[in-house]
Parts: sequence; C-alpha cells; structure tokens
Amino acid sequence: MSNTSLELQDQFTQQATLSYSASSDSSPIQCLSSEVLSEIFVHCLEKGTISNSVTDCPLLLCCVCSSWRTIALHTPRLWTTLDFQPCRTSCTAAEFVEHVHSWIKRSGDLPLKLKLDFGYSFEGLNWHDFADVILAAYLQYTSRWRSVKISFDDTHHNAMDRVLSNPIHAPRLRSFTFKVQDAEDDDFPTPKFSFPALTKFVWAPLTHSLDEINHIPWHQLTCVDIGFRISFSPALEILQRCPKLVSYSVDLKEVEEEEPQDMKPSPPIVHLNLHSLCLSFRYLCRCFFDRLVLPALHTLKIINESDEEFEEFQPYQSELLKLLTRSECKLEVLELHHSEINLTTLLPHNSCQTLRQLSFKSRCHEPFDDVILRRMTLQTGNQTRKKKKKKSKNRGKKQQTGVPLCPVLEHLDVEFFMHIATPGLLGRMILSRCSSKASGVTLNFVNICTVDLPPLDQELLEKVDRKVCKITVDYLHGMYDGEDDDFDEYQFNSDHGYGYDYDHDLAYEYNYFSESDDDYYPF
Repeated sequence: MSNTSLELQDQFTQQATLSYSASSDSSPIQCLSSEVLSEIFVHCLEKGTISNSVTDCPLLLCCVCSSWRTIALHTPRLWTTLDFQPCRTSCTAAEFVEHVHSWIKRSGDLPLKLKLDFGYSFEGLNWHDFADVILAAYLQYTSRWRSVKISFDDTHHNAMDRVLSNPIHAPRLRSFTFKVQDAEDDDFPTPKFSFPALTKFVWAPLTHSLDEINHIPWHQLTCVDIGFRISFSPALEILQRCPKLVSYSVDLKEVEEEEPQDMKPSPPIVHLNLHSLCLSFRYLCRCFFDRLVLPALHTLKIINESDEEFEEFQPYQSELLKLLTRSECKLEVLELHHSEINLTTLLPHNSCQTLRQLSFKSRCHEPFDDVILRRMTLQTGNQTRKKKKKKSKNRGKKQQTGVPLCPVLEHLDVEFFMHIATPGLLGRMILSRCSSKASGVTLNFVNICTVDLPPLDQELLEKVDRKVCKITVDYLHGMYDGEDDDFDEYQFNSDHGYGYDYDHDLAYEYNYFSESDDDYYPF
C-alpha cells in the first residue's frame, strides 16, 4: 500500500473518531436554540400539577441541567400558574409568601392563574395564617388576575372576610371560583366585586340574593357553577339573567324540598345557547323541568346525592320527557346517578338517539330491561335476513327496524345492585356493538360495576376485541370472587371493591430553587 493511501486512511480514521466523539458528547436537543427550548418547556406544563413540587414542571425543568434552568427561569409563561400546597413545607407563613412573590416576579406582566385550596387541614401548621398571608399576596396582583380559584372550610373567617369585605377590581379576570366547604354560617358579607371581563363564575354556597351580587356581569357569562342554600327559584333566574350561558351546574343539596306552589308562576324559560346542564340535589323540586325549553342541550347530568333514592320519581320522569319533547334537543351525554329515572322509558326518546356517552348508577334498579337490551343490540348478517323474512310474514304488525336504540353510543358506564333480568342479553348487546367488522360507530369503552355478573355475560365479554373496546368490570363490596383467570387481562377487577386505583406515592419533595444554582429553599 502506498504512502498516499496510508495517509488517506489515517485521515479517514481520525475524521470518523471525531464524528463519533461529537455525536456522543451532545444530543439533538442540545442543538436547539433557547427560543425553541423555551417553547417546548411551555408545552410541558400540565393541568392539575402542584406548582411547588420538583416532580412537576416548571421546577422539574430546573433540575435537569444549568442551561435548562437558565432558560426556564427566563421564560415568563412557565410561571403564570400558581397552585401551591404548603402541607409539608418547613417555611413559616411569612417565608412562604416571599417565595410566592418571587414566583410571580418571574412571570413578568403576563395574566395570572391562581389557586388557593384550604378546604382541608393538616396537623402541626397554622393553616389560617398561611391562607391569610397567601391570599393577601394574591390580592396585590388583582390587575393581572385571569383565573382565580379559592376554596376554604368554614373556619377561615379572616381569609373569607378579606375576600368578601373589601372591594376587588380585576379588569382582566375571566374565571372566578369561590367555595366554602361545610359552611354552617349563612351570614357571609356581601361581596364587592368588579369583574368586567368575567365569563366563568363558580360560587358555593350562595346565601345572598342575586340582586345583592350586582357587580357580576351576568349577561356575558358562559359558564356558571352555583351551590344554592336558599331556594330553587334563583337557579332558574340565573338562566334568565345569562342569555349567553353554555354550561350550567347547579348544586341544590342544601335546599330543602319545596312544593310546586313555592315556585312563582311565570312564562317558560327558553334558552337558546345552553349546551350542558348538571343538577345535583337531595330533593328535586317539581315543576323545575316544566319551566325550561333547551333546544341546544347536548349534555344532561342528574345526580341525586341523598342517602335514599326516590321511590316516587315518576312525576319528575314525566317532566323530563316533556322537556326533551319541547326542546327537540339532541343529547350526546346523559348521566343519571341514583335519580331513579327509568331508562326503559327515556332511551327510546328521539333526543337520546344521538347519545355518545351514557352513565347510569342506581341502588334499587337495573339499568336495562330485556326489551331495551334487545333494542340496543346491533343486528347484522343472518339475523337481519331472518327479520326480513319474518316481516314479510307479518306485514300487518309493527316490526322493529334494523337501527338499534342509541346507534352512535361510544361510552357506557353502569353501576347497579340488581341482577340483569335475562343472562346473556347485556353481554350480547355489548359484543354486537364492539365487532371490529361492524360498520359505523362502535363502543370503545364499557365500565360495569355490579354485585354479580352472570357467567354467560362474562363469556360474551371475553369475545370482545380489546383493540376496539376497553372493558372494565368491578364487583361491589367484593361480594363476588369467582372470576375466570383469563379475564384478568381484560382488566377484570374484583379484589378492590369498586376497582379504583389508589396512588400511595403522595410524598412530594417541596424544594424551591432560587436564582442561584447552589441554593434552594424548602417550599
């Protein structure tokens, strides 16, 4: 081999070595500019994270390396959301609030999303002092409020007075939540708010008349979540005050039962924009549904939180059916929890033929009878041909069409104590809607919580293609423990009562990093 060839080979080897060294010393992400990394960091933020936890962003980003730390600390959008939980901090209340100010300083002049949840208590800390000083800090930035959530129990009198007794002007505020849990005192100060840009209002319990809360721009609200303690009438009045309302949740658990004559007679309330209505109650007042016409309604949730279910719910069921008929709405989500409204009567209604999500829970009744299960079963192939032959022989009789009830149903969640009337019908209905060969919309999620599921239904559910539909079956009170081993792979749970998953790893490390690379504060 010539000297020239040896020299070229030597150079090639050196170049390959240098290229390998460069590739091993740096990763592709280190080649990105700080502007691009900053944008990526912003997309790492998730809802529901704890701001002062190093296991969540943005503090987690500060733990990776010094360059990421520098970028994170100089990205204001990472620091606009504050959801602090000082339950394991070693700071005093005064020290803790200094860290709050430091955090907000990093956000520049951007709008703030603030949360303060003291609807709980922990031993060993003066929670009232913590709540008071943090709230005082938040009130210094009212000009930058965009979303604020405040929750107390009824022992935080100073903090509640600070919110309700002093005038608050927040020109950029779009969403405001104020809740007092387990409140026994109805004598709350009348709030003095000025929120001209507000569109979402959450308040519980409401102990004032609507006229007293006269600084809320009811006419422009699109989302309202209210807990009432006085009567049902204001719940209907809000619909009249809020013509742009899209989502309305009403908590009526604290209201005692009212007779129809307690409701003042008035014309029907026609609301053209309401999409979602959620009612929670212990006593559902008669004539409540009779007052409403909701043509845009697509989500309806009726939740009875009483210890007892109603045995005489027929009048309310009739009113609900009339509401659907008057409104001619197309429901997509229906949740009936312990309301004892009969699905056998409700599901055949035209408004339910667009349902995509159905949730039914009852202590006293089964969700479906044989007739409804058969009508919800998708008929294909030979079954359809047999029906046609039968129809030709019985032309004078009304026959069931090939379209099942709720043909576009995707999500089914049922919880019941009663046994299914005929074993196999529930499983066959689910199987017919989960076939990978079936055309159109199929079920993609099924959750069944019951005392006992017949073996025939278990066998049919085993045939469901798990790539098409996720199925979970939980047994109430662990009363049944004879499931098939093969069913475990289908997430068949009976060992944990309701089958809920509990996260026991709740030991967050609250470390708050300062501007210095070497210093950190317990936070």
